[in-house]
Amino acid sequence: MIIGLDASRAINESAGIARYNSNLIKNLAKIDRENDYKFLFTYVRDKTIKKKLSSNLTSRFKNYKNIILPIPGNIKEYLWGTRLPILSMFIGKCDIWHATSFFEATIGDRMPQIVTIYDMTTFLFPDQRGGEVSQRLSQRTKEIVNRAAKVISISQSTKKDIIKFIPQVDPKKIVVIPLGFDETFKKDTKIKKKNIILFVGTVEPRKNLKRLILAYNKLPEAIKLKYQLVIVGASGWNNDDIYQTAKPLVDKKRIVFKDYLTDNQLQKLYNESKIFVYPSIYEGFGLPVLEAMNCGLPVITSNISSLPEVAGDAAFYVNPLSVKDITNTINKLISNEKLMIQLSKKSLKQAKKFSWERCAKETLNIYRSIYHG
Repeated sequence: MIIGLDASRAINESAGIARYNSNLIKNLAKIDRENDYKFLFTYVRDKTIKKKLSSNLTSRFKNYKNIILPIPGNIKEYLWGTRLPILSMFIGKCDIWHATSFFEATIGDRMPQIVTIYDMTTFLFPDQRGGEVSQRLSQRTKEIVNRAAKVISISQSTKKDIIKFIPQVDPKKIVVIPLGFDETFKKDTKIKKKNIILFVGTVEPRKNLKRLILAYNKLPEAIKLKYQLVIVGASGWNNDDIYQTAKPLVDKKRIVFKDYLTDNQLQKLYNESKIFVYPSIYEGFGLPVLEAMNCGLPVITSNISSLPEVAGDAAFYVNPLSVKDITNTINKLISNEKLMIQLSKKSLKQAKKFSWERCAKETLNIYRSIYHG
């Protein structure tokens, strides 16, 4: 079987889709020694691309081919929209094509295609990218989902949202395959704890940071003086209000924003922190929760969307729309050392239910089921 996969984002970004791409590829290489793979990399400008691919990703496969097409994203989108097999002219024969997100290439209708859907934010939050862009992306999602032989959803919550917003889709072709955590993110007892309340995620309204900041500010003064709120994540969209709300506490060094950390730096920070708070309004999965749990952090997270699937019975849940609830739950947990230890043990146990190897095995099963009919 020849499996084609658009892996462009595996080397171009450090966010969730990139983690999915790189870890899926690495783990497919571990478990699959019989099939051939073709990897498409587009909008690549880095001259050391071949070295990166050789050292980090595709060279682990027994039989593989890298197709590097340095084309801009807008041209790639146009080629996608034509539904003509233009890209397949460069790629050649494949028995199955896996578009690892709706951003990536589908290459005409000549072969069975699989698409991975992470969330339905363009439907739920149309203002996130601007109304016109969201409308175009939503339409694109509908087309690729309806066209696909199989749809991989990363959570039951996302599957329900796909069915809700694309009612014509056959629910039977949507398969839920949860994500895993990178092996870098693990508990390290040698790292000394600091008085840190940690959040990891993009600074944007959907992550509910304004309410988290307000909730932190309502904590007793003694706790605020002792514990610093550290927010790690790239600056997203429409976040001026978030930074303005945080400014008085940033000036007092009670809140710290960190724009970018390497995986090793982030792993160290997870292990240094006392608790992890993730009151997001909506998630397709919630990968930072899983990373924090595997580092043994007690977790507070939202009681909505996919987050209960990830955290199970190992977290304290809050109503993300209630500042009071977030404040009270942080106060309850951080004031009780015994409770933090109990929740830390639960976190480690819950995290073991997820792995990238499992994700790769279940994805490979999808490839085989389509190929063998």
